[in-house]
Amino acid sequence: MAPISKSLALAGAFFALSGLAAPVEKRAVVWETVTDVVWTTVEVTTTVYPQPTTTSIAVSAPAVVSSEPAPAETTPSETPKAAPQTLQQIKAAVTSLQPAPAPVPTEEPSAAPQPSLEPSPEPSPEPSPEPSPVPSPEPSPVPSPEPSPEPAPLPSTTTAAPAETTSASTGGGSGSSGYSGACSQSSPCFGDITFYDTATSPAAPSSCEMTNDGESELVVALPVGIMDNKVHCGKNVVVSYGGETKTAKVVDKCMGCKSSAIDMSKALFASFAPLTKGRLHDVKWYIE
Repeated sequence: MAPISKSLALAGAFFALSGLAAPVEKRAVVWETVTDVVWTTVEVTTTVYPQPTTTSIAVSAPAVVSSEPAPAETTPSETPKAAPQTLQQIKAAVTSLQPAPAPVPTEEPSAAPQPSLEPSPEPSPEPSPEPSPVPSPEPSPVPSPEPSPEPAPLPSTTTAAPAETTSASTGGGSGSSGYSGACSQSSPCFGDITFYDTATSPAAPSSCEMTNDGESELVVALPVGIMDNKVHCGKNVVVSYGGETKTAKVVDKCMGCKSSAIDMSKALFASFAPLTKGRLHDVKWYIE
């Protein structure tokens, strides 16, 4: 068996060498080009900002890449395979394939002039109605003092009485006149004293129908609660204050004096105190 195996091995080696040495006819090389078509859809959105007069419409078209398979060519040289397209190239291709915008007519319609919105003038505030002047109440006319009825002519036996009053007024009245009413010498009154402007015009005399110069004459006005024109007009009043005693004549009625207060001329008040005092209290006085 060993010799047969060796023979077979040798025969095999011989045939193998003969086969390698035999010339082989070169066959034609056929190159087949295969094109890969890649379909990629890229959505492109364009933002259009509206203009004040025209409106642009953005048209978004899907990108379509169309390519036909190239026919197979037989070339003796090796053709390299197509490199895969990048995203930038695809975008550039899509941009080139977008439809051209519709031509804009050269003559654009003139935009209608928009009315200028002028700010409406603010309504001026209506002036507040001026308050109608309130008519100041006219001072009620001071009723002129009713003229005291003329005294009936006195009997001839009493005609000397006025002369006594005049002499008492000028002489200072040191004696008693026999007056026994309120605030008499036996029952003197104590109260406040003030001063006033005496009646100086015959058109507006005092309640006793008299006119006096209050800057120089010593006269008084008795309180309304005591004054009786028929009794007191022309009477003498003795006033004492601060060690001073003065005699004055009753010529008027004090409507604002209370109880035992009396009003007097400036000349009489100044004999007791300066006019700046205005009022003196607890002054003794009585009617003669």
